[in-house]
Amino acid sequence: SLVRIPQTGRRRKRVCMPLSAQEVVTIFETCDRACSKGRRDLVIFCVAFGCALRSSEIRGLEVGDVHITSERVLLYIRAPKSGRDILIGMPSWTSAEVESWQRVRLEDHNARYTDPLFPTVYGSDNVTDRQLSHRSLSRIFKRAAERAGIRPDRVSTHTGRVTAINAALSISGDYGIVREYSRHSNIGSVGEYDRRKGRLADAITSKLRYQPKRQLSKKGVM
Repeated sequence: SLVRIPQTGRRRKRVCMPLSAQEVVTIFETCDRACSKGRRDLVIFCVAFGCALRSSEIRGLEVGDVHITSERVLLYIRAPKSGRDILIGMPSWTSAEVESWQRVRLEDHNARYTDPLFPTVYGSDNVTDRQLSHRSLSRIFKRAAERAGIRPDRVSTHTGRVTAINAALSISGDYGIVREYSRHSNIGSVGEYDRRKGRLADAITSKLRYQPKRQLSKKGVM
């Protein structure tokens, strides 16, 4: 009989590449604001691409996790991988959509503060009080990608996070600062998301100029 050899080491993750800014905008534009499902999907994309949220963080958000202060709108994130709950800020375009969606959930859907911020929706407007599953969230991303003319196999629930972190790296370039934004428990994890490495290496090598003042002779003597 065959002997099964146990696998060792960590399972290799599939590399997820960031989308361009124009591709993200195109995905936003596929959402139908006239129905509950479209509004929900738009706000999901806003927090994914604007706040670098993980799938579990998106699905775990409750209506009461949107905190509106006199200065800004904050999101309460439960038990990220760092092991602690945290309040995070949002880009202004994200916070505007999140605040509006919370109002829709409370006033139009009669949701409670403990209900999911992003519930399962059947059809266009049949809103339930059920939390989205990971599979359902994945389907939301892939269908939007397809409508936007992007290959669905390029997009997953992790695409928003990867895209947001790479955008942050392009803005700052400091792994320590980006780590605060991405909420990674260790700074090395930020490097695993960095898809600029090839471009940065090319930029450096193209600018290196090491040339001897005199040409080497055939014998290798200057």
